[in-house]
Amino acid sequence: MSARNHGIAHAQGEFIALLDADDIWHPEKIAKQLAVMNAVQDFGRASSTRQEAERDMTTSPYARLAKGLNAILPGFVVRQLQNQRTAIRKHLHWPLGSAASHDLLSRTSPLSRQYGMDRGTAIDRHYIEEFLARCSGDIRGIVLEIGDDGYTSRFGKGRVARSEVLSVTPGETVTIVADLTVAPSIPSNTFDCIILTQTLQYIYDLPSAIRTIYRILAPGGVLLATVPGICPVVKERWPNYWAFRTESVRKLIAGEFPSDHVSVESAGNVLAAITFLHGLTLEEIDRTALDIRDPTYPIVVSVRAVKIADGGGAYSRPLM
Repeated sequence: MSARNHGIAHAQGEFIALLDADDIWHPEKIAKQLAVMNAVQDFGRASSTRQEAERDMTTSPYARLAKGLNAILPGFVVRQLQNQRTAIRKHLHWPLGSAASHDLLSRTSPLSRQYGMDRGTAIDRHYIEEFLARCSGDIRGIVLEIGDDGYTSRFGKGRVARSEVLSVTPGETVTIVADLTVAPSIPSNTFDCIILTQTLQYIYDLPSAIRTIYRILAPGGVLLATVPGICPVVKERWPNYWAFRTESVRKLIAGEFPSDHVSVESAGNVLAAITFLHGLTLEEIDRTALDIRDPTYPIVVSVRAVKIADGGGAYSRPLM
């Protein structure tokens, strides 16, 4: 009791909550108890029922160690252990970090309603950036990106002659203010590469946007695009009209690009879908699990499409 008394003596907050080493709190325990105490003026303490959990002696000592660490250590400590290349890292089981105390399959509300971006790096970025890294050789010459030039700078090092940024509204890094569905001010046959990540879901008239993209690409130019598959519908600056599947993307792009110059793929699995919908982040899960691809659960759909070069030939670099 001396440690508890010492902690109480140094506490500076209005309320004191006691959490013993063998306790696991429900994610909403504190919020619910505070709501009761705020509603009742005269109270001494708030308590709740307790459930005893039987120790599963059939599990390995390492599994019990991982469960114990997740239960008693602060999230940032567990994440530090996860990042260290030590033997203990092998036995820290997902979910880790701040998600360790949450049963995701019983929650009816997510940990984040902003794709996890308010907590860290969104899980779909793993697939988007892996796709762009594989296709980095296409990011060359005159490159157009939407919103900012972050991926142009990151993946086009040494190959980009000129970088342009398009947006429907002016901005500090924006060089072209236009709407892809109606953009006569953008010259035809201009760009060697167009990077279009997570943008098409905000465009209602998709065929018109694809026609513009094909027109402004230079002969042999490459479109690198990603679109959402399974995803939450988050309230954002622009309406979110669409979620995509590989076949819908293939049919959309092939409306302008020759079908034999279009390559479409999906990335994701059931673990990625659950964690992404709940708003977990890349910093909280084992990224190697994301690399297992199951087309039944597409988190991101990616497309690489090449405009026919002059004379009917296509850019020589092979499709994905």
